[in-house]
Amino acid sequence: MTEPRGSPAASLEDSAAAARQYWNRRYPGTITGPALDASLRTLVEAAAGPPGSPLPEGLRSPSTLLHVRRELLDCLRRSFVDELQRPGRDPGAPGAGDAIVRQMARFEEVRDALDPRPDEQVGASLSGPHAHEILAEVGHDLRSPLTSVLFLSETLRDSPGIRDDAQQVRQLSMIYSGALTMLNVVNNFMELSESRDGQVEADPTVFSVQDLLESTRRTVQPMADAKGLALRTRMELAHSDRRRGHPTVLTRILLNLTTNAVKFTRDGEVRIEAREWDPGIVEILVEDTGPGIDSAREEAIFDVFEPAQDRHGVRFIGSGLGLVIVRRLLATLESELVCDSTVGEGTRMSFRVRLPNH
Repeated sequence: MTEPRGSPAASLEDSAAAARQYWNRRYPGTITGPALDASLRTLVEAAAGPPGSPLPEGLRSPSTLLHVRRELLDCLRRSFVDELQRPGRDPGAPGAGDAIVRQMARFEEVRDALDPRPDEQVGASLSGPHAHEILAEVGHDLRSPLTSVLFLSETLRDSPGIRDDAQQVRQLSMIYSGALTMLNVVNNFMELSESRDGQVEADPTVFSVQDLLESTRRTVQPMADAKGLALRTRMELAHSDRRRGHPTVLTRILLNLTTNAVKFTRDGEVRIEAREWDPGIVEILVEDTGPGIDSAREEAIFDVFEPAQDRHGVRFIGSGLGLVIVRRLLATLESELVCDSTVGEGTRMSFRVRLPNH
């Protein structure tokens, strides 16, 4: 039997349509349209039942959508209340008051059922519309202590009484290496969460290309020392190394490329080079003697957390995040990353950027 137009049950479908519009305005692009529609259908089905009746089996599945469905339920309930106040609705009709109370009670039952269990809370939060804010907060909390670990381990490593002890130097280099790797991951997550596409320093500044290479080498040197790798720099510029450009962006690019090269190289060396390609155009490259990348998988390394396998059969993940950032930063400089790799011999990552003489 069809319920009258003014009844709460009859307004649930209209409320779902309004909730969908509200969600798309407030959280655009957070989940796909089909996933949004499927979640709304599940919520309408659950909310349409009388209080105390069984809830749909799929209400909590998948668990990664629990946070989204809680937010959607709030949108649905808000839209339901708004629908009751629209012209043509009569909340004061006989029996309507009791029906509205039952409906609100049912909303509460559905909401209680959507409360994530302790083991699901982290996953539900990180898949919700506020995930980028959570990651940003975590990043801020991690940056300071990791920076302190870097500073203290480097200071201890170079202090009298320790720098002559090879074992302690190696141990401190390993601590530094781990902290630098984690800080790089944090910085990359922060970069992604802040969505700063297309932003570089407001104006180009004058800087030394040699200082840029050496600064990167000094930062990554303890990481290379911990693995027994040589880390070298080389510069071949036709004129002065004083150039006009965006050194902060270039530093972030080089740091990502160099730490990746060191991380995946077991023996040999990593080189950071800069050379004149054309007048005012400098090619910068990071080359390693690591396992190399099969040509069929070169594009896959730019996917975040794409697994790969080195020549020793060891699987690793994580390189994609840094390379996504590198590509994004290079785009702001109107450049692109070129990967040249041979399995069993090594990999060269290079890019060309306009750096006029000063």
